[in-house]
Amino acid sequence: MIGLTQEEKDRRAIQRKKDKYNKTHKTINEVEYKLCSICNDWQLTDMYYKNKSNNVVGLYPYCKSCAINKAHKWAINNRESSRIMKEKYAKSDKGRERNNIAWKKRTQNGSIKEYQRFNKEKIKFYQLKRKKKKHKISEVERDRCKSYFYYSCAYCRLSEIDHFKVNNQKLHLNHVDPSSANDLSNNVPACKSCNSSKGTNSLYSWYLNKSFYRLERYDYYSNGLMKIIK
Repeated sequence: MIGLTQEEKDRRAIQRKKDKYNKTHKTINEVEYKLCSICNDWQLTDMYYKNKSNNVVGLYPYCKSCAINKAHKWAINNRESSRIMKEKYAKSDKGRERNNIAWKKRTQNGSIKEYQRFNKEKIKFYQLKRKKKKHKISEVERDRCKSYFYYSCAYCRLSEIDHFKVNNQKLHLNHVDPSSANDLSNNVPACKSCNSSKGTNSLYSWYLNKSFYRLERYDYYSNGLMKIIK
C-alpha cells in the first residue's frame, strides 16, 4: 500500500477542518452563529469565550452560559483545587488589576454605599472590633518590623513596592493572634489581601488553608517577633 503524500495529508487536514466548521457554524442574514456542544443551541459567536488553542475558529465549543455552569460544577466538586487557583489568580498582576477595577466600579455605581446603608449594624460591629485592635507601635518600631521581614508581607511575601503599585498604599500591620497584644510582640507586616482575609481567624486555622502555607514559617514568625522586640 502506497502511503499518502504530504500534499494529500495537508489537503485532507484542511478538509476535516472545513467539515468540522460547517457542522457547527451557520450564517443567517449575514450574522454568524455557532452550535454549542453542551446545550446544542445555535448562538451568536459573541456568546463564546476565546480559545487560543483552537486553531479552527479560536473559540471554545460551548457557549459562555454553559462555560460558567461547567466551571461552577467543577468548583463545587473540587473545592480545594478551586480555592488554590483563585488565590493564585488573586495574587497575580492580572488578578489584582481586575479586583481594583471591580472595586472602583462598585464605588462609582454606588453599590458600596448601598451596602453600607443596609448593613449599618455589621459595619458598626466591625468598627468597634477595629478600635480594640488599635496598634501601639511607633514609626521606628514599625520600620524595624518591616525591615526584619524584608519589607514584604510576612505571609505571602508580596513586597511593599509591588503592594504600593497595586493598592497605592504601604503594607499593613496584622495581629498574629487577634485576641492578643496590640504592640510589636503580636504584629507582622501584611498585604491588604492577607490582612483582610485573615480577619479574626487564628494564624493556624487561616494560614493552614493558604496556597503559600509553609510549616517552617511558624518558627520564623515567632522568632522574628522576639528578635524585633529585643
